[in-house]
Amino acid sequence: MQILPHEWAKINQSDTIIFTDLEMFNTGRECAGKVTLRHIYEIARIKSQDPCFDYIPMERICKGIIGAAHTCGIDVVRDLDPVEYGAFLEERCRIVEEQETELQEAKAAKLLRVAV
Repeated sequence: MQILPHEWAKINQSDTIIFTDLEMFNTGRECAGKVTLRHIYEIARIKSQDPCFDYIPMERICKGIIGAAHTCGIDVVRDLDPVEYGAFLEERCRIVEEQETELQEAKAAKLLRVAV
């Protein structure tokens, strides 16, 4: 069994992984990035060259990539406006900085509790 090195995961007595602070990461609730259908197609075209995808239709490979993207918090859009995407990236940088600050504060608070 693999032990995860992250602070937000621990293993209980029955060898089950418990994610303790995943709400801090907003998994599945916030958009981490955007890709277009053209990006998805290009990724699928490259993946289709792998031997394990020899008999899998391109549409199914694309749907799998779209599913994986959604799982990672990446939105798949038909087209991407550069101005709109620039605004998205600026907002995303602000959100990431706030999350990093919250994480550092949580770590500092934990260290203070342990040190006392």
